[in-house]
Amino acid sequence: MPYGDGMQLVRAMRWVGYALFAMAGTLRILTGGNADPWPWLAAYAAFGIAFHFGATAAHDDRRRRVIALAAMIPAMLAMALIRPCPYGALTLVIVASQAALVLSTRVVAALVIVQTAVVATCLVTSLGAVIGMAETIALAGFQAFAVAAVAGAQREADARAALMQVHERTRIARDLHDVIGHDLTALALQLEVATHVGGDAAREQVAQARALSARLLEDVRAVVAATQRELPATLAAAIRAIVVDVPGLAIHIDAPESLRLDEPRRAHCVVSCVQEIITNARRHARGAANVWVCVRTEDAALVVEAHDDGSGGETARDGFGLRSMRSRLEELGGELDVRTAPAFAVTARLPLGAS
Repeated sequence: MPYGDGMQLVRAMRWVGYALFAMAGTLRILTGGNADPWPWLAAYAAFGIAFHFGATAAHDDRRRRVIALAAMIPAMLAMALIRPCPYGALTLVIVASQAALVLSTRVVAALVIVQTAVVATCLVTSLGAVIGMAETIALAGFQAFAVAAVAGAQREADARAALMQVHERTRIARDLHDVIGHDLTALALQLEVATHVGGDAAREQVAQARALSARLLEDVRAVVAATQRELPATLAAAIRAIVVDVPGLAIHIDAPESLRLDEPRRAHCVVSCVQEIITNARRHARGAANVWVCVRTEDAALVVEAHDDGSGGETARDGFGLRSMRSRLEELGGELDVRTAPAFAVTARLPLGAS
């Protein structure tokens, strides 16, 4: 799942980690002299494998990243103890950036302090106090920058994910309200009338209430199913998927098979509009047997035109569904025009650019 600029920065830091890792190995080979390189290279290889294992984990795979971190830290310390050198110590930055993805800020800060102190001791012993401390200060700064960048990116990614969940819950709540709100009100009225009449009149009201409850159940199931499936590859296929076996109406769809909307919000908006148009025709249009829906692009906008062969009706103009349809379109910069005479007709226009 995309999380925007935050996760792009995390991916960029991963490639920076690969670059630092390659630099450490290359400089070690070039400056190794006559010293036996194999113990250091063994620790270096173990570090690289662990880093790649963790860096390629999914965003929410915390367990894998923790396992990788647990292997990276001892490998990094082994490298520092076997051959203390500034370029090998660059692996500190890699460890710090990966730790920031899975550990709290306090734990990461403690880890940075401890590992920097251990490596600083090795550098001072090997390079002398002045050079060793200078290298340590530089490494501490690099680690602080890496931790701050990754932690900030992680917070942004988490915030985006949480916002997407809120938007999805809001959309589901609105869909449920739009689909069942009107029928629930009608059902309550039917039952209220049934309590005040008797005989055949009461039975008729109860029968109507049963029909309404069955339709409500059907509508709720449709909303739930819509939240559990992805839209088909093309917009035409998505629209046709919702008009299969609509009772009492023949639905005629005119839409280019190649038409796509890559932005999910816009695609769902268009499909929801068509669904609401058909729902209104089925419930409110007098004598309608056919609904024609035309979807096309025009002047950098997607246009949905629909009409039926019924006699219209003012009830549809003020319905919950049409108000919600208008709200969805306006949120994305679109507009809605509704006509109820001589027949029910709708024109929805949605810009194709970013909202």
